[in-house]
Amino acid sequence: MSNFCFSEEEFSEFFPYFICINNNGKVVSFGKTLSNICSIRKDIELTEYFDLKINSEKIAKVLPSMIKANEVMTLRSVDAPRVDLVGKFQYISQNDVYIFLGTPNYVVSDRESNFDSDLIKSSFIDPAINKGQKYEDLRFEDISSAIEYFKQREQGEDGAGNMDEKDVPAITLSNDAGNIIWCNARFERMCGHSFNEVIGKRPRDAMYGKRSVFIAKDFVDVNIQKGHSFYFENIGYTKAGKDFWFGVIVSPIFDRHNNIIARVHSIKDITKKKIQELEIDENEHIMKLAIDAAKAGVWSYDLISEDFKASAYCLKMIGRTDLHKFNTLDLMKMMHPDDVLKFNNKIIPTLRINDPSFVFEHRILVNGVYRFFNARGKCILWSGKGEPVKLVGTLRDITEDKIHLLELEKQKKFYHDILDRLPADVAMWRNDHKYIFVNKNAIKDDRLRSWMIGKDDYDYCKLKGTDNSLADDRRRMFNEVKQAGKQLHYIETKGSGDEVKHIFRVYYPLFDSRNNLELIIGYGVDITDQVKNEQYAKLQEIRMKKIFDIAKDGLFLSDFQGNIATSNSSFGVIMGVNSIGANKLNFLDLLPDSERSVFIGKLNNLRIKGKVQDGIFYLKTHPNDIDKYIEYSIIPSARKEDNSFMARISDVTEVVNKEKNLQDTIAREVQLNNYKSQFIHITSHELRTPLTIIRSNTEIVELLLDNPELLKKKDPRKLTSKIIKEVNVMTEILNELMMVSRIETGNVEINKENIDVSLYIEDLTGNNFRPYADGRNLKVEMAPGITTWNFDPKLLKHALINLITNAFKYSYQRPNPVLSVAANEREIEFKVTDFGIGVPPDEIGSLFTSFFRASNVGVISGTGIGLMVVDYAVKKHNGTVTISSETNKGSVFSIHLPKQ
Repeated sequence: MSNFCFSEEEFSEFFPYFICINNNGKVVSFGKTLSNICSIRKDIELTEYFDLKINSEKIAKVLPSMIKANEVMTLRSVDAPRVDLVGKFQYISQNDVYIFLGTPNYVVSDRESNFDSDLIKSSFIDPAINKGQKYEDLRFEDISSAIEYFKQREQGEDGAGNMDEKDVPAITLSNDAGNIIWCNARFERMCGHSFNEVIGKRPRDAMYGKRSVFIAKDFVDVNIQKGHSFYFENIGYTKAGKDFWFGVIVSPIFDRHNNIIARVHSIKDITKKKIQELEIDENEHIMKLAIDAAKAGVWSYDLISEDFKASAYCLKMIGRTDLHKFNTLDLMKMMHPDDVLKFNNKIIPTLRINDPSFVFEHRILVNGVYRFFNARGKCILWSGKGEPVKLVGTLRDITEDKIHLLELEKQKKFYHDILDRLPADVAMWRNDHKYIFVNKNAIKDDRLRSWMIGKDDYDYCKLKGTDNSLADDRRRMFNEVKQAGKQLHYIETKGSGDEVKHIFRVYYPLFDSRNNLELIIGYGVDITDQVKNEQYAKLQEIRMKKIFDIAKDGLFLSDFQGNIATSNSSFGVIMGVNSIGANKLNFLDLLPDSERSVFIGKLNNLRIKGKVQDGIFYLKTHPNDIDKYIEYSIIPSARKEDNSFMARISDVTEVVNKEKNLQDTIAREVQLNNYKSQFIHITSHELRTPLTIIRSNTEIVELLLDNPELLKKKDPRKLTSKIIKEVNVMTEILNELMMVSRIETGNVEINKENIDVSLYIEDLTGNNFRPYADGRNLKVEMAPGITTWNFDPKLLKHALINLITNAFKYSYQRPNPVLSVAANEREIEFKVTDFGIGVPPDEIGSLFTSFFRASNVGVISGTGIGLMVVDYAVKKHNGTVTISSETNKGSVFSIHLPKQ
């Protein structure tokens, strides 16, 4: 049997953080992801790159004697960016290496793990920093020593007038609990509080106010424990209430034993720089929203000052031209009262710092009529309590979209009925994994199916009283599809014992015109029979191995020229020769020419390398027998001076044939799944456009019926004719799909009749193409002398309607297409000529393939199955269809039916 193993590249795909070391502790190989985030190399000791800890105790070197089974270790990289891995070493005996399979505990960049002193120097002027010494590099015996150091520094540097006031940072020294134990005069002047007012308090108590940026209370406490400086910015307030922006570097202070005993805040007023940054940031937000929402109005709103600003386009949409007189109060008066309450009570209170964006649909009175608008925006400034302060966003008129919505609801049932008939269980989810549709094939109980809408799989498991394993699998796949933005699939197993089922599930994301995820469609196909076939094949493989283990293989001894010295009886049976006379034969003469050269190559490898050679050769037997596949192993003689080898042979014909049959079965199953996937794609996309048109026109008809004055001005029959037209389009698509289904299942019968060709063509073209929907007429050319012909009128109609329709569709605003009919004693020819876009030369051969569409069709709709139906219909008549085409000049399709 075959041996299966992973290459290093394949193993790295499964375990991207693995590390292999040899007995000397040197790196042999490692995962490719690891090499992308640290400087690890081969043939260097592992401890050169990582600090190793076992149970929090650091070890200097990794050797086999130190590794215990199932012992958890931590590897921390010594360079930046820093990588922490947690895992175990395992011994791989066949390679004599130790492999570490680890999981990243965290990976952080150098900027996150260590505050760069250059950044500090560029932002602050501080004597300690200018001397090249970080605060965390200072060491003191106790907190009193630290206080004394900063007092002396204050008197010797800041108090001496060596620096400008603006360049002296405000300094606070806090104990391990974070309470101030000392501050300099600059800090008192910055916040307006005296030393006695701030002593014993945290720095934030002296500086934070109503518009300070929200920062968790334990933010400093958590970060200071990392043992290095870090930086943040916020809005500060003086005792008098004046606000300003400040930047602060927080650094740990250590004792001689490297324990953190205090912390120092070095604070600088950065108001001017920050205001400039916020103005730039606000402008960038507004510009980005304006670009993302083309043809939309742009606005900003300050909730504290109630200052409202809007672009000219925004004001134009809501019917206002008095730019300088328009304010927030005016806007609220124009909004529908219910929407004003919704904005104040439901939109504003729900905004959060980690979720600052919102979408608000509302009505505004424009020229005496309420129109619908969509406001998209985000909060870009927050108060100290986390409350929204300033909003920016866009405004778009969606009145026409609202009119279309009613028609979509009316067509929802029709759309769902189509999905219910699909040969798969189909479901649709919102972006939050809540169901919006489940077809009958997935849940047959109508009440349960209705209950599932708005629920998720966890709700379903809870209802059924089962564990969450099924819901976990589906949620994992759903999240992977959202992240990847493409179709993914997996196999789901349900039930147990004889009731077990295997479902091939596909999750397919759909995006809107702005490439935002709109919904996810999932469908499942029962592949239980396929899985059983695979399991049966594996069982057969095991059985064959057992038979192989107890059966007598063919054995023989031969020289390197192929002369057999001795053989057993099984050799003659397998090779199909007389076992008594086999010792007089030449083994190479028993092989076909093609196999002989391969076997001789194996003998040469055996002679040179001295290693066992394996293979399979094909044995051509008697014409009435089944040709054989013979597996062999050739082994060198124990003594190199012997010009001989030992060989084992075994008939594996049955195994090879079963593998081929299994591959054919899998190929057919894959093709079936592809067809089903294409079917889902067509129904979900090709039907969307006509459904949208039907919906919009139906909404307008309803609007006319509700408004007698409008009904007098506009004839609703023009709208209903559009609805009928789109229903016909959908009917044609469904007819094509039904025809394909009948073709695939072999349920299409041919019923030939003697047909009067002239009457047949007149009836076919007059009812459909004189005139066509775009006003053009089909030109018909009938050769003289054509009377009757024997063919299936319905099947041929499918073919001709497809070709003529394509001729019109792909030659819009070009000359009229032409249908020519001619006949002779042997055949009749139907030729359709158009003067349209043509077909690229290298794609003509694929035209009659299912679901294929030429690359130059652009936005012209189509399913890609019409020409397949044409080809099928013609072949049913034992005829042929040909095409000649030239890009941008037109195409000619010719159907030739022989005389029966």
